Amino acid sequence: MKYMKFMFIVKRQVIRGHEFLTIPRPLADKLNGRFMKVKIVRNRLIYEPILESGDSSE
Repeated sequence: MKYMKFMFIVKRQVIRGHEFLTIPRPLADKLNGRFMKVKIVRNRLIYEPILESGDSSE
């Protein structure tokens, strides 16, 4: 399958050399685990989109 496209506006930020996107907490709660890895850094929720190419979550 192709990479999932999300239809919302996000902020990009770089933390420790990795690029993350910030999204609202309720949206992150809905998408966490299934579509992306979500974690909290300071006061912000950040996520890494998970490709649909059978990536196993670590």
